[in-house]
Amino acid sequence: MNCDNVIAFRMMLRDGRTVKATGDQNADLFWAVRGGTGSNFGILVDVTYRLHPMSQVWGFGLAWSRDSAPRALTEVQNRYIRTGGPSKLGFLGFISNRFDIGSEPMPTIRGLNLGSPDEGRAELAALMEIGDPIMDADTVQSYPVALQAIDETPLFDIAWDKVTEDKQACYIDKPVSEAVWSRAFDYFADAPDGTVNVVCLEAYGGAIAEIPSDACAFVHRSVDFDFFVDTFWTDDTDAANASAWLDGFMALMAPYSNGQVYQNYPRRGLTDTNRRYFGANYDRLLAVKNKYDPRPHMFHFEQGICTGPDDPGAFINGPPAADSTSEPIVYEPHNRPPGERSDAIATG
Repeated sequence: MNCDNVIAFRMMLRDGRTVKATGDQNADLFWAVRGGTGSNFGILVDVTYRLHPMSQVWGFGLAWSRDSAPRALTEVQNRYIRTGGPSKLGFLGFISNRFDIGSEPMPTIRGLNLGSPDEGRAELAALMEIGDPIMDADTVQSYPVALQAIDETPLFDIAWDKVTEDKQACYIDKPVSEAVWSRAFDYFADAPDGTVNVVCLEAYGGAIAEIPSDACAFVHRSVDFDFFVDTFWTDDTDAANASAWLDGFMALMAPYSNGQVYQNYPRRGLTDTNRRYFGANYDRLLAVKNKYDPRPHMFHFEQGICTGPDDPGAFINGPPAADSTSEPIVYEPHNRPPGERSDAIATG
């Protein structure tokens, strides 16, 4: 995860002063912003990341027919997610109407493997033996070039300058059987006229699962994948049918979900969002929020911390939660209290 590679950041707070946050300085803010979305606390000025040297990578794409799809997706979950995935392999899975291959719903995975194509194919052997998959991307390049190459093959077709979108996500943490995947494909194929749709499976496990769920505000560690459905339309009369279809898809997958939602994929109308986005980390996150952005909050928005209509913390002018720590806020050395100016500033 992005947040797991942050070493430090600087943030401007509501009074205009800036702070630096690391594991040792303003550590509560450092904990909260990594997974708690920075715009809840202030304005992010800069971030220092831990980088990972990489040589050339193999970029690949595999797509299966409808007949092979349920077995392929079951194998992906059983062998390549959370517990069994090779450490040098990363991928996303999609279900979409492949307009470049006959407009049929197809499962597709696109990914990168750190190593040679032969090593990558060996890692994917169990998948490549299912049915007769199409390899629609196959390239050896530097990381950014390979990433661009596997992103160029179209997965769906729509006039992006005129589109409206609805989207919802959930975390899958239970096995999904071939029978359920088959029903999911039938449901996908029965999408309303006037819509273009895509399902995405974002693989978790690996380095994500190695970090404790309370190490930072990002709580979603013990899951197989983030599952989300996007539905798009261009005519306003299709909106109701598209959103109803999306609701039905999420109901189909709900028995296999832990009920939580990736906080970067909000959907208007979701209930209990603070707990669904932040889980057991929410109470601590709320305390940090009230320390660095005391009530009445300056930084608040519809999906923000303690602004959901169903949460006791929603009452922006209510009593503040206890501070997350007794430690004072450490400001950057050049900061002055609000209203205090140096002679140079006062005289221009």
